[in-house]
Amino acid sequence: MNLSQKLKRLFRKMELPGIMTYIAATMAVIFIGDIVTGYVLSDFLSFSRDNIIHDLQLWRIFTFLFIPTNYSPLWSIITIVFYHSIGRDIESVWGSGNLTAYLLTGIILTIGGGFIGGYTTNLFLYLSLFCAYAALMPNNRFMMFFIIPVKAKYLAWADGVIMLGALVSGNLSVKLAVIAALLVFLIFFGGDFLRPVANKWKHRDFIHEMRRSRIKKTGRRGE
Repeated sequence: MNLSQKLKRLFRKMELPGIMTYIAATMAVIFIGDIVTGYVLSDFLSFSRDNIIHDLQLWRIFTFLFIPTNYSPLWSIITIVFYHSIGRDIESVWGSGNLTAYLLTGIILTIGGGFIGGYTTNLFLYLSLFCAYAALMPNNRFMMFFIIPVKAKYLAWADGVIMLGALVSGNLSVKLAVIAALLVFLIFFGGDFLRPVANKWKHRDFIHEMRRSRIKKTGRRGE
């Protein structure tokens, strides 16, 4: 049993159908609250190790997950609808148990990174979630800028470039958030990418062994 299967079994009792619908709906509420308060609400809900430990603002451990990932009102609405849509699609293909396990694993890793670095963000976790979508449905198309049809797998590569750029140029907190996002993706989907490579090497070794066997047989016959 690999690590992803163990995590799925561990979180089986915590399966939450429609989990991304709840997350997206809460994001929408916070988005409205930010418009009313001038983004004071997001600041009050963001992850801060110092506020959690010294001021006992324990809600920050989880509420940062529901903060919209964009400050632009238009793009906030688009991303909230987008997260709801991909969450629904992932759940229909992969099952709510797998989606819940993926998100909970990513959440735990992200929170752990936040306590080490002092701060964290939900952005890279949700970029990782789209990469999971692309791994499951690589040829599904999205309308970039509402005009250009682009396959999910290419958008996922773009997300990967964004995360690698943040990993290189970001501060410690950002680096840890990216590592958490990449790690959860590799736990659940790394085998799907490594397996073909491993099979290719096994096939290559098999061909080489067959060739060596033929050379040995030819040599014996020559004797």
